[in-house]
Amino acid sequence: MSTKNAIRRVYWDFVPKQLSKHSVGEVGSLLTIWPGPYITTDACLSTAGFDDFGESDVNLNADVWDAEWKQLVELTLNYFTTFGTPRMRQIVEVEQVQESTFFERILGRKPKTVPVELTLIEQVILVSESDWFQDAIVDFGRDCPVSLSTSNGHRILWVATTDSKSFNHERLLSTASQGRPIHRMELAWEHLIGSPDV
Repeated sequence: MSTKNAIRRVYWDFVPKQLSKHSVGEVGSLLTIWPGPYITTDACLSTAGFDDFGESDVNLNADVWDAEWKQLVELTLNYFTTFGTPRMRQIVEVEQVQESTFFERILGRKPKTVPVELTLIEQVILVSESDWFQDAIVDFGRDCPVSLSTSNGHRILWVATTDSKSFNHERLLSTASQGRPIHRMELAWEHLIGSPDV
């Protein structure tokens, strides 16, 4: 692994059962995965006890970091395709404003909007970058044994399973990290648990 990576570590944790059982039941689990350094200081993560932020790192290239985050998300999504075809639980709706013509502006007409169709990965990434959208939830498998979600502009992957034996989290972390160091970090998840609706 090159030392020029913008994402240098991958963090993970299981959300405590008392905070996650409403979404995963008694035998399920809610795994969280997030990158370090985190590109910018995030108040929710900081309140939860995380402090590996990249704003003070002058060598951190934001474009490279974003590309590596996208790759981490893609690898994680691809890992879960063994459970079945991925399906968005609800489409993240985005609209683009079309530029008005000169005459439309003179007449005071509102600009038109057209829906923008995003790929599955684009929806997941968008919601991890902006809190203007509903959660991006991807289900895998016939009875949804595994789902992955992002929410509220946090670059955190929330992996919910209704059966904690249904996947090997160590293999997933190894795949997603691509040789980067992997660190378990227990956070005060009650400061973030409102995020996923998995």
